[in-house]
Amino acid sequence: MKTLQRLLVFALIFFLLVNTSYFWEGKLFGLSLLVFLILAITYVVLVIIAVVQVVLVIKERFKNRPRNIVFATLLVVVALVAIFPRGIIRYDLFESEILLMAQREGVANCTINLKLRKNNTYTLKEVCFGISDKSGSYEVRNDTIFFESETYDYGTIKDRVITIRLKSSASDTIFLPVVANKLLKQ
Repeated sequence: MKTLQRLLVFALIFFLLVNTSYFWEGKLFGLSLLVFLILAITYVVLVIIAVVQVVLVIKERFKNRPRNIVFATLLVVVALVAIFPRGIIRYDLFESEILLMAQREGVANCTINLKLRKNNTYTLKEVCFGISDKSGSYEVRNDTIFFESETYDYGTIKDRVITIRLKSSASDTIFLPVVANKLLKQ
């Protein structure tokens, strides 16, 4: 009985972690790969446990009510995570409209995505053996985007490419091809 209760709590905590990953995945930096691996292994373990529970539920002819509840919960959790691996709710739909989006894919499938939103906020997400999110506000003057950031100084848009200058060094730049632009007329 205690094992079934622990299994139920374990499955629900896993489901909660998957469905709230939008809020915490960018704050883990280098640990996000490790956390992803742990969640993937946990999912495989839950699938195996669900298969074992199927056998036990059929063997007991659905007479053990606590096992039936755990089995149904495991089945729902495993199915929903398979269908919605990033969570059931798309939290990005609640954010402001995206006016400009630029992205670049580098070596080892590493990506950088920049989104400028209508409410003058930006997010810069770097995914490479971990996830890093940076955000803040911006201001546009002519073809220049000024970032209020400790890392980024400004960006210019020319020929559908954003050039972002880093504050640490005038020679360091990030080049991001523009994917969608409702911000400036080209």
